[in-house]
Amino acid sequence: MNARSLVKQGKFDEINCITVSLEPHVVIVTETWIKNDSELQLLQIQNYTHYYSHRKYRKGGGVSIFARNDLEHNLIEEQCIDDDIHFLWIYLSRQQLDIGAVYNPNKNKVDTFLQAFSMHLEKRKRAVVVGDFNFDLLASDRDTHKYKDTLKESGFRLINKINRKHCTRETETTKSIIDHVSTNLKDNNFNFCIIESVLSDHKQIYFEIENFQPAPIKKVKYTTINYNKLYEYLNHTISSKEDESIDNYSILEQKITNCISKSKVIRTKILNPPQSDWINKEIIDDINYRNLLWHSFKNNTSDKVLEDKFKASRAKVHKKIQETKKTYYYNYFQKHMKSPRSMWQGINNLARNKISDADNGPKKLIIDSNTITEDKEICESFNNYFSSIGEALANKIPNKYLASQSLLTPIIPISRNLSNFEPATTDEITNIINDLDPNKRLNFWIKCNENYYFIGGIKIIVTYIALNFSLRAIRSYNARRFTLLFCMNVNECGFICNPVLLPDGLFVEKNATARGVGDAGRRGGEGPSGSQLCKCHVVGVVASRAPCEVA
Repeated sequence: MNARSLVKQGKFDEINCITVSLEPHVVIVTETWIKNDSELQLLQIQNYTHYYSHRKYRKGGGVSIFARNDLEHNLIEEQCIDDDIHFLWIYLSRQQLDIGAVYNPNKNKVDTFLQAFSMHLEKRKRAVVVGDFNFDLLASDRDTHKYKDTLKESGFRLINKINRKHCTRETETTKSIIDHVSTNLKDNNFNFCIIESVLSDHKQIYFEIENFQPAPIKKVKYTTINYNKLYEYLNHTISSKEDESIDNYSILEQKITNCISKSKVIRTKILNPPQSDWINKEIIDDINYRNLLWHSFKNNTSDKVLEDKFKASRAKVHKKIQETKKTYYYNYFQKHMKSPRSMWQGINNLARNKISDADNGPKKLIIDSNTITEDKEICESFNNYFSSIGEALANKIPNKYLASQSLLTPIIPISRNLSNFEPATTDEITNIINDLDPNKRLNFWIKCNENYYFIGGIKIIVTYIALNFSLRAIRSYNARRFTLLFCMNVNECGFICNPVLLPDGLFVEKNATARGVGDAGRRGGEGPSGSQLCKCHVVGVVASRAPCEVA
């Protein structure tokens, strides 16, 4: 069909309805007027694959082929000459048939078109080519004769009935046959008819090859478990309370496995095509009624009543399609609003609705001139390949790259002096205290590089812990009995404020609540304003003339 713009609002929806109703195997459209790939994403027909060729720098033109998914098909060639002339070919594997779509916009480049067209035809052994050629078969001009000669020389023949009654384009004053169907098939009979249409100023062509065997319904076999049989086998096999398999788990496992194997059955499932979405019988009936009014009005253009009926029917079809689509999509997304996964699946299905094929693997695999067709052997071949490819590639690395250790070993030695924290001896503590000035207050610092460390499996978050106390108080106790204890309320997080000095044998409070480090730091003239310690008791012996960093 010649669409004169698929992107015009409402036109593609109507083509979609007609396609779903008639279910043709292939739909060929010329003058699609597609501008870019983003528009192509919206032009999808349920259960069909869209092949296309469109202009990139000019408006108009373009051809598309919609092939039904139950056929095995693939794109074999696409060509756009001077961003003007289009050739598009697909191949139907089961029928061994090439299907071509051609658009030749005018007669200004006749020689260029015929030369390219002849080259395309010579490549085809079994083919059907359809398109808008703009050569009027009712005329007897020179260009039309050259076009017919090109077909004849390539072994093709026209299927069109060259008669004014079967024109493909009709105006008030002229009739022409510029949309053609040609083929080089010799042993087939064809059905050909012209369909009146209001989609464009061109009529639609219906073409059928007789004795065509439709693709069979796709079926898939799968293995499942009959749980009723499994229950019976288990009761019969493991029924005695004195059965030794109850205590011997190896025997029990073997019996259960045997029962499961006996309970397996093979079933067949039919792969149904996707359900139709917004297209329904009421819309199809309205389209057919509008087409009847159009045909009647063309035969009697002076009948104003008939004209009004046709226009009202045309508006009704357009409005019903838009409202039905809107309602369907609205209900669909409302239903799956709380399920993002279902929503995205719906979006993908609406854009690319195809039959879910359970057999997506390769049909055959050739390894060392050996052809493998069994599914299980193909899977095992892939498994063996990918499980050994890593070692095979590693063995191909030259030794000169393996000998260098510069990337594996550090060049700069890493200091690990602070990796292990060892407690000071009592003699070291005594010597340090004796060397300090008794008339000054002393600040001890513990700094954690990573802002936390672990004691007894408890994570302690800390920046600085300032220990501020009088040396006179320390010297009044024997250093060997000296223990510095920080207590904190374990029920909440707080700030260490005034550390509680508790030498052995002297307990002022059994559980002192820490409040912050700010006072101790300010009295010493150094240190941070505060540090947080989370839900823990900290017990440590620290003595050093300089601040001590804990790794």
